[in-house]
Amino acid sequence: MTSAKSTFAARREDWRRHVADLRTRTYEGADERPAREEIFREAFALVTPVAVRVLEALDEAYLGGRGTIGTTPPRHVAASDGLTGAGRQPVAGLIGSWSLTWPQLEQARSRLTGLPMPPVEIFAMFPDDFTHPHLALFDLGRPRRWIACWPLQVLSPDEAERQEPILTAIAEGEMHERTFEGDLNWRLLDVGGDR
Repeated sequence: MTSAKSTFAARREDWRRHVADLRTRTYEGADERPAREEIFREAFALVTPVAVRVLEALDEAYLGGRGTIGTTPPRHVAASDGLTGAGRQPVAGLIGSWSLTWPQLEQARSRLTGLPMPPVEIFAMFPDDFTHPHLALFDLGRPRRWIACWPLQVLSPDEAERQEPILTAIAEGEMHERTFEGDLNWRLLDVGGDR
């Protein structure tokens, strides 16, 4: 079992590099935006097996293996249809995600807005005005906006593995938001209760 103390000790290196990036306005030593974007794409690829494993575990634990997992590699989005941050101000940048959906979720609607429910998603984002990318938890509003971010300092498979506690927290938070806001509520899950 991983303790909070060991998790923070392992992630301290991510934070050390994160702060170094902020001081130098670089990402893992790269100054120019194209080089930083390439490092982000490589980090996304390294994290993908870990993110997929997390979503597979979530699917098995809460959905009985009924889900479908997908990966959307980082792509550039315009401010008009892209990332939305604090104050719902639109910004352009790169965004990628790992997703989990299942039949009941695809039939569900938000009990707050009446809109279809989006899949459970773990986002990796790199807004144009950011020094470096982050893993992110987004809200369910339209347009969706990030509400919490974690450093994405990944240059190797071992560093990708270090992201597992963050990916797990984001995935479970996303799952809870579907049961909180979805009109099917708890009926979205398969956790041993009556359906």
